[in-house]
Amino acid sequence: MSSVGRARRLERLQSSDGTYRVLALDHGVTMGWTFEQEDPFDIALACAPLGVQGVVAHFGLLPRLSQVRGVELVMQTHASTPGDKAKDVVAPASVALELDCAAIAVEYNATGSSRQMANAAAVVHAAHAVGLVVLVMANYDRSSFRSLGQAIVAASQLGADLVKVALPDRPDRDALAWGRRIVESSPPCLLAGGDVDVDLSESVALATDLGFRGYCIGRKFFTPDGRRDAFHALRMMGGTSIS
Repeated sequence: MSSVGRARRLERLQSSDGTYRVLALDHGVTMGWTFEQEDPFDIALACAPLGVQGVVAHFGLLPRLSQVRGVELVMQTHASTPGDKAKDVVAPASVALELDCAAIAVEYNATGSSRQMANAAAVVHAAHAVGLVVLVMANYDRSSFRSLGQAIVAASQLGADLVKVALPDRPDRDALAWGRRIVESSPPCLLAGGDVDVDLSESVALATDLGFRGYCIGRKFFTPDGRRDAFHALRMMGGTSIS
């Protein structure tokens, strides 16, 4: 039963062109609300007609976002409860909020990363037991394609159904074919947005070349100007540009 439910939920998160386009609004716990940022509900409302299929947020924000039509709900479990208790909120929240997906962030090769991965594995098992999709946000040092590959492989072996990951800061083009093999043999990889001041165009082109299947981006959508520029850069990953 749980595998059938998970397959149906994953299909709901997928656009008709086969891509996954996800809005990340889970920054409030760690970053607060920046001066230029619009209200999260208004951001989701503006992005929904442009092809966004899902939205990531913490438990407290999701009831408001559930009012945005056509956008599936992804609960960020990181910081929802103390450390190893995150798995305990998945089942009740899935019922209360009619979730499609649970998200968990993991810092690879960082202090305490082994415990983070153990907690992530517990969230994966709890989510899959009730038929939820799991999005693993794989953070790493962004030093090379090798580091990127390690993060993707680790997320995949934890049981991720989707992997959100950023590209290396200085990609080694000679390793592109190797990176492509890693991506193609893993669950769908979604491009992370990164710093708001960095143009997305080059990252989108490289991610598309690697075989990424979509994006999970937040801060670049927080203002009208940012959305216009971001959706224009992301047009090769589907959705609608803002004229």
